[in-house]
Amino acid sequence: MDQTQKQAVEAVARAAATGSLMIVRQTARRIAAANGITDEERVDDLARFIIAEGGRLGVAMEPGSREAVERLKDDGAGTIVAL
Repeated sequence: MDQTQKQAVEAVARAAATGSLMIVRQTARRIAAANGITDEERVDDLARFIIAEGGRLGVAMEPGSREAVERLKDDGAGTIVAL
């Protein structure tokens, strides 16, 4: 497991612990940028890794911020967003 995957596991674990809604692409981009990664293919790979880990831990996820906003509108107050 490389550094970005370790950081992704930590982010997903934090979202699981707090019952947060995870925005997958934004989280993947943030982790990639923090590690100097700009290649979109590697960001996509990291997003897929986050989805797999989130599924394993039962974390609520949305692919992007637009979808997350729609979910927040539908679910109402009390939803926490993890970035």
